[in-house]
Amino acid sequence: MRDGVKLSAYLYFPDGKGPWPVLMEQRYASLRSKGGRLSFAEMASHGYVVCGVNFRGSQLSEGTWVGYRDLQWGEKRDGYEVVEWLAEQPWSTGKIGTFGSSQAGYAQNYLAVTQPPHLVCQFMIDTGLSLYDEGYFIGGAAKPNRVKGMDAVSRVPAHNRALMKEWFSHPDYDDYWRAEDASLHFDKMNVPCFTVGSWYDFMCVGSIQSFIGRQHKGGP
Repeated sequence: MRDGVKLSAYLYFPDGKGPWPVLMEQRYASLRSKGGRLSFAEMASHGYVVCGVNFRGSQLSEGTWVGYRDLQWGEKRDGYEVVEWLAEQPWSTGKIGTFGSSQAGYAQNYLAVTQPPHLVCQFMIDTGLSLYDEGYFIGGAAKPNRVKGMDAVSRVPAHNRALMKEWFSHPDYDDYWRAEDASLHFDKMNVPCFTVGSWYDFMCVGSIQSFIGRQHKGGP
């Protein structure tokens, strides 16, 4: 990344010499499960390079865990930089698509706001826009036990506890939450996106709002 931090990534290649288009998923969950590896390998067999990358500070990725904040449009733009790095590789056609659900769906909305030049499409399942609504204040009430469980995700558990302290010092929707609310930036989301939502998922509202917002307010 631009500050020298290295993110942990796994690459799967199809047979042949390439170059190939690239599919990318960003998540904080492990990329080493058997099911995940088989899924990535299956996609690669259809003629894509598949890249799974962990968020800053999660799993084997370096840096301080700050949730989704370094994926966005602020000082650090990790998602943007990964897309552009993939586009520069000799085995890449320069066309990058993204996919994934829940955490990886969220990450895609944040990525779309930054407008990476080589991002050409997105496929998301169960996504969100506002961490206040779909992270901290789910269903209208804070759930401390749920967010404390994220210690297991953070490479350094103390980083997650520091993040949770920040969250709970902002019980109302204020400038802290507004700074990472993707619903305020639909006009910058100009990449085609296919959205799938689950009616009984806690991110159901976010998925619907994302679909409607990007359809009617998205950039050209």
